[in-house]
Amino acid sequence: MKAPMNTPPPATGVRRARLERVTAGDGAPASDWLAVEEPLEIRVGDQPPLVTLRTPGEDAELVRGLLLGEGVIDRADDIARMDLEPGRARVLLRAAVRGRPGSR
Repeated sequence: MKAPMNTPPPATGVRRARLERVTAGDGAPASDWLAVEEPLEIRVGDQPPLVTLRTPGEDAELVRGLLLGEGVIDRADDIARMDLEPGRARVLLRAAVRGRPGSR
């Protein structure tokens, strides 16, 4: 069942957009929810930043998963500290991880 268009967004990271809905050649003004995509800059120690596009929200989980997938960390507790602000994450790795191959 489709939710009415006047309902609140289903999650963070979406916004309402105006559009023209065309059916059988006829257009009519309408609106719909669109996913928002914004950059997230991730800095691991003093290394150059890694930038990824994402739907905002759950940034800490995204950073952990991305660093795990890229081989920078082996598990979440390899991160000693993570400071988040809108559009940015600064990550400090545990000392034992910093010199390991693959830790950027």
